[in-house]
Amino acid sequence: MEGIGNNISFESMQEDYLINSQEKFFEDQKKRYQPNAEDFLKQPGFDPEEIKREVELTEKLKFQWEENNNDFEKKNKQISNIFEGIIIDQFCGEWMANKAEAFPTADPDDFLRKVDCVIEFLPDEDAENPEYLGLGIDVTFSNDYVTLKNKLDSIWNNDIEKAKQSLVKYVDTENYKGSMNVFRTILCTTKETVLELAKLHKNKEREKINEHPYLADALSQIKTQLETYYLYAQSNGLGAGYLKALAKTLGTFYHVYEEKEGFIEDHASDVENSETYKMVRSYCESKLKGTS
Repeated sequence: MEGIGNNISFESMQEDYLINSQEKFFEDQKKRYQPNAEDFLKQPGFDPEEIKREVELTEKLKFQWEENNNDFEKKNKQISNIFEGIIIDQFCGEWMANKAEAFPTADPDDFLRKVDCVIEFLPDEDAENPEYLGLGIDVTFSNDYVTLKNKLDSIWNNDIEKAKQSLVKYVDTENYKGSMNVFRTILCTTKETVLELAKLHKNKEREKINEHPYLADALSQIKTQLETYYLYAQSNGLGAGYLKALAKTLGTFYHVYEEKEGFIEDHASDVENSETYKMVRSYCESKLKGTS
């Protein structure tokens, strides 16, 4: 069915409504749970002047982005915001086997350090000194290998090859307030998958989201990246402390993965046929070539 002047289809109007309504939902939710850098001005160990500089620079970058990007790029950003919101929402529960929480990062951590959100693995309540362990996530939707490669290159060049973790400076959760060093991974999917998940969310079909095949894809992407970091660090002698931190993060993630292993096996063909998973795997395999 064609709309006015045969330029606007009914389907495109429905898609616009879905994108606009779901982005508003997740942006409102983000405002409720996102840490505010200015809340750390009086926090011990934080430099108030540095916080002010970061907030000012972040606002400048946000303004420049709005000024320099066209309507197509802004719509893509809306879809990315929806994807991020769904990941945070689901990683707080069933998708992480109820073993983690997730939160959006403060704007300076997002714009300056390229961490969209953090999975905070719940500490062992019986441990004498419970440890708060996190995993950084940068979300993207694209079928374009170059776009994904640029994001993965940023992690590889700035973190992995330098045997360092990414700083999430402003963490403010029920369990912890302060800064956190995390390993950073990419989660990639297609526009079609994001809109499919968004429609399920809009219709409150929680069980269908919980059992969506993309869960197997997402966990496989994370597992492949963390294992690649570890194998590369081990083969290249990146240091015992770095390897220990990687092993701890990977081991903690394995607890989640094992809980979902049956589901992942049931959706093995979905993962193997996923173009986004194949791009992540191809990149990781290229980094391990020549290692023993």
